Amino acid sequence: MESVYVLEGEITLYIGDQPGVRASAGYVRARPRWNSARLPNRVGDRRYLILTTPRHGSFFRAITLPSQAGGLPPLESIPELQIHEAAQEYGIEFVGQLPDGG
Repeated sequence: MESVYVLEGEITLYIGDQPGVRASAGYVRARPRWNSARLPNRVGDRRYLILTTPRHGSFFRAITLPSQAGGLPPLESIPELQIHEAAQEYGIEFVGQLPDGG
């Protein structure tokens, strides 16, 4: 199982082929890990936790950079090739753009 918990702000969560579900602070959703899900990748005033399996967590660590001093986001971006190589290694499949273009 994997879960999403919205801490603040609002996101639209897409699971499989279902219509998007607006999720605001306090929203929790658990789903089987084999079910596809899409989350927004834009920055904004929203924070959410993804509770997942150790293998999926390793994928996220492989495609992120440490924050700067004071918790600021890193200045550089992860190379797209690195993301695709990590996805292949950890069995992650990209299913396309979000319906709203995000």
